[in-house]
Amino acid sequence: MNATGRGDFDRMVKISSVPSDEPVFLIRAQDAVSADAVRAWATLAAEAGAPMAVIEQALQQADRMAAWPVKKIADDKHLADHERKQLAWQLMRRLWDGGRGPAAIHEAGALFSALLKALVRKAEGANPR
Repeated sequence: MNATGRGDFDRMVKISSVPSDEPVFLIRAQDAVSADAVRAWATLAAEAGAPMAVIEQALQQADRMAAWPVKKIADDKHLADHERKQLAWQLMRRLWDGGRGPAAIHEAGALFSALLKALVRKAEGANPR
């Protein structure tokens, strides 16, 4: 039995089936980009062949996230100063060092493209021609 105490989460995730060492990423509705991030994920998942029910479930969650009244940009207050500097350096290295630059830029471009497609679809849905 899932015991997170969150009905929406428990319905979407079988937490007991997630290995304790498997990386996960949680996006809260208060994050200013949360709904767009989930819609971008849904776009990528659809392009990869995920079932329509999973895509719709994610989009419904994105709609609820968009309606959440409190919004803020993610911050780094949970990091010590040396961690901030180290992570900033690692990001710069990821983008430019050792031949990794073009691959990282391609990944960022693909994510941006998926997000842009999702935003265009949202705008077309709000203003049908």
